[in-house]
Amino acid sequence: DAILDVHVPSLGFFAKGAVDPYMPGCHIRVRLVDAKTGAILMQKQIIHGRVAPASGPAIIQRTDPANFFENRDALNADFARTTAALRQAIDGVLAALEELLSGPKPKVFPGEISETATPAT
Repeated sequence: DAILDVHVPSLGFFAKGAVDPYMPGCHIRVRLVDAKTGAILMQKQIIHGRVAPASGPAIIQRTDPANFFENRDALNADFARTTAALRQAIDGVLAALEELLSGPKPKVFPGEISETATPAT
């Protein structure tokens, strides 16, 4: 058994500087910890968009330029667009986490049998 420990240091909209556009960002730190021994089985960071620099190696996802907001007025002008942009950042991080936890997917092509596939009878 293992415990999934997730920490969210950053979530929201960020601008690099005073004249730069705002973009959604989400940064999570994830650890998989052995429930019996406390040993860290896996430790990763996943970052979507513009957030504070990662403290160490990280999986980095770029923000779709369609989700940039020119300034605070633009950010506040369309609640549905703002919400959708932030949701896309969160969904991107969660998809990367799901892939990380599920491991590599076996590639099976038509007509091939993988080690996990059951042959047709």
